[in-house]
Amino acid sequence: MKNKKSSKSFLNTVCAYATIILGTLCGILFAFSLVCAVNHRWAEFGICLAIAIILLIIIIPLMFRGDIYKCPKCGHEFKTNPYKTFFTKGMLSDLDGTPTKYVKLKCPKCNTKDYCKRRWK
Repeated sequence: MKNKKSSKSFLNTVCAYATIILGTLCGILFAFSLVCAVNHRWAEFGICLAIAIILLIIIIPLMFRGDIYKCPKCGHEFKTNPYKTFFTKGMLSDLDGTPTKYVKLKCPKCNTKDYCKRRWK
């Protein structure tokens, strides 16, 4: 049992570091693509932007790995699509760097669309 917990902890650590590294690389590529666009180097702009978008597609599921949401109306706990969570109201509105506690989602049990409490694992 201890070995199983240790491997889960190791996997969580690897995912956290991968998210940080890939997120930094994605930001650098976005910035470099803007520099290329200003200098009218369109081939480099397209390549950097495409790689940055691919990295973003990889990062989003790593960011929301293991998150569980609780419906305020019925109390049902559920997981949701990470891309849907990333682009939902409440997720991108908190830009001060702290993780948001509430995300506006639709509960699969009672079909109520409300701010569900986010619980991290």
